[in-house]
Amino acid sequence: TENDCKKAFSLAIKDSLPCEKLGQIRVDCQIFKCMSKKGLKKRLDKSNVYAILSKYFFDSLVENGNLSDDNDEVIQTEIILPTKYLEYGSEEYAKFIIYD
Repeated sequence: TENDCKKAFSLAIKDSLPCEKLGQIRVDCQIFKCMSKKGLKKRLDKSNVYAILSKYFFDSLVENGNLSDDNDEVIQTEIILPTKYLEYGSEEYAKFIIYD
């Protein structure tokens, strides 16, 4: 099941991945989450979300040929930015910004 999820994730983001091969990179990640119906911020254990998203994201970069590997020599720094909150009912997403 996990392998199927990873394949679906990779396919869903393929058009958003860079076209070129990258060397060493730094990455920022930001999660965009909806507020509750009452306009309150929902609690989020961001590390649980980031753990899966980053694994799938970096594997997709390797599979797409952008990175030679997703080890510490290639991925120099990962910064998890503060969560941004969206209006209730908005589509939730995460944004990865790559710096090479």
